[in-house]
Amino acid sequence: MVQKVPQSGISGNSSFRNLVINGDMQIAQRGTSATTAVTNTYNTVDRWKPVFSMDGAFTMAQSALSAADVATTGHQYALDIQCSTADTSIGAGQYAWVAHLVEANNCRESLYGSDNAKSLTISFWVKSNLTGTTCGMVAKEDTTYTQAPFEFTINSANTWEHKTVTIPANAAIKSSAGAISYNIGVGLYLAFHLAMGGNYDNGTNVTWETGGTSYATTNQLNFLSSTDNDLFITGVQMEFGDAKTSFEYLPTDVQLERCRRYCQQHTSTATDYYGYGVGHAANGDLNVSHMQLHPNMRAAPTLETSSTAGDFAIYSHDTGVDACTALPAINGTGDTGSGGVRLQFTAAGDQTASGVHENLSNNAVTFIRFVSEL
Repeated sequence: MVQKVPQSGISGNSSFRNLVINGDMQIAQRGTSATTAVTNTYNTVDRWKPVFSMDGAFTMAQSALSAADVATTGHQYALDIQCSTADTSIGAGQYAWVAHLVEANNCRESLYGSDNAKSLTISFWVKSNLTGTTCGMVAKEDTTYTQAPFEFTINSANTWEHKTVTIPANAAIKSSAGAISYNIGVGLYLAFHLAMGGNYDNGTNVTWETGGTSYATTNQLNFLSSTDNDLFITGVQMEFGDAKTSFEYLPTDVQLERCRRYCQQHTSTATDYYGYGVGHAANGDLNVSHMQLHPNMRAAPTLETSSTAGDFAIYSHDTGVDACTALPAINGTGDTGSGGVRLQFTAAGDQTASGVHENLSNNAVTFIRFVSEL
């Protein structure tokens, strides 16, 4: 007897209904340890970045959950946010949040900009030492900027709680100004607020509004008020429709592949001459290798690397390992349509022009990172 694979695919509902990539925080290509947040810069857990203008500071990390926490939440990891420098008085024009940006191509089901625009339901697990009602936000950046704050209440300190909010479609999102242009830009912007100044807390709970200042309601906790404060988030799901469905678990390889559309990192260990590609020497100083990025990235990537040139090297049969004198760089524009990138390494003139050489790490901890984030 032949059994048919259910159409639902990976979980019990329609596949890939979760607009949030890495909502269970399982992928952290850049690192897992607590890292001081830099505004608009991804630093630890993939697809989650801090955005702020304030006087305090906080760290972000991937936190491995205890067996008891896993049994409660169903998730192995959480985004761990810790206040490291307090800001007890948030100015009117100040704000801080962590954000997940959804590519517009993935928002086609929304039907925003029409009478058939759908509601949006957000569910997540949260834990903090603070209690009370606080806010997050969803924003639509295409056409006319439109945002909807949403409130949720942390009832018990240091306890995992599951929250669900639904933002109904209203006239603001059904109008032509509510439309999303389906492209590689930002379609929807999800944020969990850490602090919010008075210029931005004039929104109405779960209500789409235009104007660009309704980020929160007046019910907003200040998670930066003390270095004792923390906030843990995991199991984030955002889906079109009026009701929450069960969390959509994806295999790790699938989740990693989705993250790699926006960031692809290659890392060596301290005891490894890790290869970054075999290529030819354009001259005695410069060796160019080809790297095939998989999957194709959202847009032509930029390159980020570890910071010491001499930790990279070029290997040739004649001269052995020659330490680099400059950090690796992308050579030319590459073939972004097929995911091809030329990577250049520069050393001290010992290569044979037109000869075949290998780009590698110089027996050091190094990384090269291709970035095409929203």
